[in-house]
Amino acid sequence: MVQPQHRNPSAPSQRTSLAQLRRGETAVIESASLHRDDEAMLAAMGLRAETRVQICRTGQPCIVRVMGGCGLGCRIGLSRPVASGITVRLDADASGKA
Repeated sequence: MVQPQHRNPSAPSQRTSLAQLRRGETAVIESASLHRDDEAMLAAMGLRAETRVQICRTGQPCIVRVMGGCGLGCRIGLSRPVASGITVRLDADASGKA
């Protein structure tokens, strides 16, 4: 199981790039600044606004677990430029609880 590495627990929500998260951290996607085709492809795989994700592996590729509403999900590998173009909201209470 992936162990979370927590950031400042007193901050209720922090915004950052998906590429800046650490292994085990959980966040909610807020937006993406990507080419329209890349955004469409990611949305088709379930990676869209308000989706919870957890970092499984940092680096190139960045492996994220896309968490579905019923507890199911999948893992997706993202290049660093794509992960850098995705803005997420880190929820310290949710990190590691998947």
